[in-house]
Amino acid sequence: MLVTTTGSGGTNYWTSSSGVTYTFAEELRALGFSIVQIRWAANWLESSPGNDAGQAQLGCRPGTVIKHIHDTYYRPLGIYPLHPGEAGFAMTGNSGGATQTGYALSHYGLDEIIDVAIPTGGPPHAALAKSCMNNPDEQAYQFQLETREFIDRGFGFFNGNGPAVQHSASFIPRWLQASHSTGGNDYFHPRTRLHFIVGEYDLQMQATASDYYQRLVTEGTPYVQWQIAPGTAHGVPATAAGRAAIKAALLQTWPVSTGFSRNADSVTIQWSSIEGRSYQLQAKEQLTESSWMNVGDPTVASSTSTSVTVPTSAATQRFYRVQLLP
Repeated sequence: MLVTTTGSGGTNYWTSSSGVTYTFAEELRALGFSIVQIRWAANWLESSPGNDAGQAQLGCRPGTVIKHIHDTYYRPLGIYPLHPGEAGFAMTGNSGGATQTGYALSHYGLDEIIDVAIPTGGPPHAALAKSCMNNPDEQAYQFQLETREFIDRGFGFFNGNGPAVQHSASFIPRWLQASHSTGGNDYFHPRTRLHFIVGEYDLQMQATASDYYQRLVTEGTPYVQWQIAPGTAHGVPATAAGRAAIKAALLQTWPVSTGFSRNADSVTIQWSSIEGRSYQLQAKEQLTESSWMNVGDPTVASSTSTSVTVPTSAATQRFYRVQLLP
């Protein structure tokens, strides 16, 4: 099941953004996905005048709906992914739609039910302190006036002169609390796969969403990926490259290691596989943010179990992983 959300105040259906999005939804249905679209009758990101809720607290709204959809419509299907990262109960949404998924994970503990999350073009609420202030070295994050007024309404300021409009440093603690990358209570999601997709031309979201992505990496979330959709601006589902990336992320399964052995001069890694798909063994010396290095050429699986034996080199390759290639 795929649950979709939309940007801004979330008052539109995901498939109503364009004809190509509707066609894309039909393509996903043909692949076996049931699609549930969340549309709000009123802007979910706005509080009421004088009510200092903030976007994170307002995030209980989509969190509640997501939980209801899971318990009411998905759970009775009796579908349970065999391995972490398989799209049993999946989420995707662009811009503010990514924000809805983000709060469900960072603030409301719904990694227990979300198998796959594909935030696209966001979330824009990942680093509100950087986005609402005007520090010269954080220009890539900074919101325009209209967006800052929108942020203020989430905190109850409807007079057009709130703290975001004024770049008020005294409000930084509240922005930090309301941001995905700084105010959450959970950044370790051992069974949820997160796949961020941001447009090549969407430089602001490349900066903003990466703060959340990097926090998840730092906290040890194992199944998290970052992807740039070529030739794409803010609306990732609007381009063929963006839709292809979303589709591939939904269908991706994370290889599960089923065996590991080492002798004096080689190491053998075995994993569950899909016949005909290509896999790349990678290694690194330390579990830091340094890049993983490919080990040998990709391996095409000929059965549901695949293994590779590679020589070890002076014990420098201490950690290994296998990636499923597109």
